[in-house]
Amino acid sequence: MRQLDDPRPDGAGGPTGRHRAPQPAFNVPPATLALSGAILAAFLVLRFLPPVWVDRALDALTVIPSAFAAAAAAGDAGALLGRTATLISYAFVHLDWPHLLINLGFLLAFGSALERVLGGRTLIVVFMAAAAAGGGLQLLLEWGVPILILGASGGVSGLMGAVIRLLIGDPHDPARRRLGFTLLSVLVGLDLLFALLGGSVLGLDAEIAWQTHLGGLVAGLLLVRRPRVDLSV
Repeated sequence: MRQLDDPRPDGAGGPTGRHRAPQPAFNVPPATLALSGAILAAFLVLRFLPPVWVDRALDALTVIPSAFAAAAAAGDAGALLGRTATLISYAFVHLDWPHLLINLGFLLAFGSALERVLGGRTLIVVFMAAAAAGGGLQLLLEWGVPILILGASGGVSGLMGAVIRLLIGDPHDPARRRLGFTLLSVLVGLDLLFALLGGSVLGLDAEIAWQTHLGGLVAGLLLVRRPRVDLSV
């Protein structure tokens, strides 16, 4: 992934190319690590809760379009406001290991890249905003449908979009721009494939929330801009 270039010449107070400090094998920035740990912790808690409490947690934490519609139809502003909080909390809910590990893998890769360039605060803002945008888009498109929307895919798609924005926003390196546009094309193409074929394309029983992915991706593209420094390879 991309990191900030060190602007100092060799010998100007920093390590030279021949005498750099050894880097750890797993160098995950702190905000990315903390966010990944929170998602993993939430998953483990759900794994060990009694089934009745899991059902209650899913009702309270996931985005449920039918519950939103019911609250709106009843004119219950308090219930509707409470439901709005699930547009963030659903991103921390996973029910199986493959779903969790896929999301954590992409979070560690793209979250680390984004945090190293723009910092931990930007990482958290992009993740949360993209999760809300992705969940909100699927909520609107499936208003009133009795389904559960859960998982970090919307937020992770936002991190991907943010990194792609940094790549395509680099006017000095055509290779990076091509890489960014290629990644964008692949992600949009996959979402279209999921929209047409659903979870069957991956042999899954559950539907893949392509609306959430797409909403999060667009949010990530719009939320960041390229910093006034070059990005190293």
